[in-house]
Formats: sequence, C-alpha cells, structure tokens
Amino acid sequence: MRRNSKSRIFISFIFVFALIALVYWLISNQTNLFDSVSSDDERKEAADRNQVQYKLEYKVANDNNKTQIIHLNQGNALFEMTHEGLGAFRVDLRNPEGSSLVTTIIDVTGKFKGLKEIKVPETGAYLLTVRSTGVWDLSYR
Repeated sequence: MRRNSKSRIFISFIFVFALIALVYWLISNQTNLFDSVSSDDERKEAADRNQVQYKLEYKVANDNNKTQIIHLNQGNALFEMTHEGLGAFRVDLRNPEGSSLVTTIIDVTGKFKGLKEIKVPETGAYLLTVRSTGVWDLSYR
C-alpha cells in the first residue's frame, strides 16, 4: 500500500512539473505586437491596424463592382468607407446564398468618406456587394 501511495505522489509531481513547464513555455513564446514601436502615436497606429479585420480596396476605375464573401461576428460591426466617384456608391450585405438582403450599409451619390455601424444578426459568412462608379475602399472592424 505504501508503494502505491509513493508512485501516485511521484506521478502527481511529474504532472504538476509538466504543467508548470507548459505554462512557462506558452508565456515565454508570446510576442508583443507593440515591441517594435516606440512613440505613443506609433503604438496607436499599430493598434488601429491590428483591429481592422478586413479591407477591400479597388483603385482601378474599370473594376469597381465587387462581391466578396466575408466573415462577421454577431453584434456590432463598424465599416469605414471612401468613395471618390461622382455617381452611385452602394454597399449591401446579403446572406451567404445571396438570396436575401441583410442590410444596405450605404447608398449615396457622389464623394463619400465616413463610418457606418451595423448590427450583425448572427456569426457567419455574408456576401458583401459593392457597386460604384468611381474609386473606393472599404474596411471593417
């Protein structure tokens, strides 16, 4: 009975030691996203870049209408958009099959630069459709 007790203590000790080693390894291998930046402005800019989940950007005047599958999490999503054209600029969010419109994010005519927050009904894939007569870009967080 004593021998069985000693072996359990030894195995428990090995398990705890391995667990501590694993935690130490995980902590020591994490990298800080801001190690290479020195000023506060550079840190803020780096943080903003890391928050952008996705960015679509089209600068070619001949190819301004795009449909893209994107993944959104349930809750609020913030879209930042710029349109340089004089005509229509419309951004729609549809279900993955494209059969039903979830929301029209923006529908304007002429130049536009701004933010629009929408409520995403559930986590999943969506079709983002952009129709434009000019140069545009779009990103979301």
